[in-house]
Amino acid sequence: MRPCIRQFLHKTGTKSYWNSNAIVPTTTPHSSTSGKKVFTTIGRTVGKTTNAFFYNNNKNKPTLSCRHTPQVVVSSQPMVIRNQRHSITSTARAGTAAAAASTTSAPATDSSTTANSNKNDQKHNKKKTPGDIFLDNLGTLFLSAIGLLILALVRSSKGTTNKNNLRSLIETCAALDPFEIDDLRTANDEFTVQVFRDICGQLLGKKYGWRLEDEIDYKLFVSAVMQEMKGMKGEQFTIQLGHLMDRVIVSIVEEQQQGREQQGREQVQEDLYTEKNDDPDTSVTSSQGLELRLLLVVLSLALNSTVRERVEVLYDILGTHGSFYDDDDDGNDAVVDEHSNVQEKDVIKMVGYLQKTCQLPPDAQIVESKTKFPVQEYLVGSPRELVILGKESKKEELMSSNTDRGWSCDDVHHLLRSRNVCAWGECYVKTKSLM
Repeated sequence: MRPCIRQFLHKTGTKSYWNSNAIVPTTTPHSSTSGKKVFTTIGRTVGKTTNAFFYNNNKNKPTLSCRHTPQVVVSSQPMVIRNQRHSITSTARAGTAAAAASTTSAPATDSSTTANSNKNDQKHNKKKTPGDIFLDNLGTLFLSAIGLLILALVRSSKGTTNKNNLRSLIETCAALDPFEIDDLRTANDEFTVQVFRDICGQLLGKKYGWRLEDEIDYKLFVSAVMQEMKGMKGEQFTIQLGHLMDRVIVSIVEEQQQGREQQGREQVQEDLYTEKNDDPDTSVTSSQGLELRLLLVVLSLALNSTVRERVEVLYDILGTHGSFYDDDDDGNDAVVDEHSNVQEKDVIKMVGYLQKTCQLPPDAQIVESKTKFPVQEYLVGSPRELVILGKESKKEELMSSNTDRGWSCDDVHHLLRSRNVCAWGECYVKTKSLM
């Protein structure tokens, strides 16, 4: 026991037990309401050296003072008394542990940072495959496909509407419909191919002296045909339902009249532009007649025959280039070779005649125009366009013969059966035979 503490105990006369490893309370309690002894702890022992002691709360008792005693913090609550050496040692140990922890965690942090940066670099450097691009834009592609499908349907619907409108216009402007043509042929069952050829021979012979290129008045043509028919089989032999053919002629004359008026207006504008003093009306054709070939095509509407016979009659009209009959050296009528060279321009002219006489269905006359966007437009094809398209569709059938040198009757028949010409609706017949 230290001398100072022993002296303090001797002076106070307080009996106490001391243990270097235990806390020793004072024997003198301070006042308490319950009569129990109350002691205040102001320190504790550290190791074998006593660095703490119990202070009596009785203020009348002397205060312990010892120069070798460490600094003591007095408080009413339990306090921890540490000497400087212990504090320094603890602080040093704590600092060493923290440094070691920081040293240990630093490499781990650096390694994790490096790993994350490597992963990010791999993600950026990784190239996307076509499959990844497709999956990333799947929604956009789906909506785009739906939009294009709707646009295609709308465009197709608009184009079909334009085609149907043009078909209705052709049917409205047509002088005859297919059913009326059938009625006309059925009503004239005695008007055969032989009768037709005999009439043509008389018209082109010496009796009338007409040629196929001549323009003949329609009334004069009807009078000549009726006279020849009556001479064959009597007064009752005539064309039944003739008013249907009159309707066709009226529509052709009106169309020609409109064309002449349009031509006259263009001629007047040209004369005014070139400052001509001539009378504009003198340059306009005022002929009221129609070409004899056209009149014969109109007459063929009443021909009761097969398709092949009708095609041969039309080919004869094209192939003669003048007349069915001519005079030989003896003064007799000699038949000219009806199968002379028929050029493409003659075929185009014949297709035009069939178009004017309502012998082509409306669908065959409709061709696509150059306006394809945003909606396909359609127009009525010219005879030349119909022939070109018909040749393209019947390329295999026309390859066997050289149409540049001349068209045969079979070539004309193949052309008339094509879907782009389709004379008398023959393109809808599934048979391949020309008979």
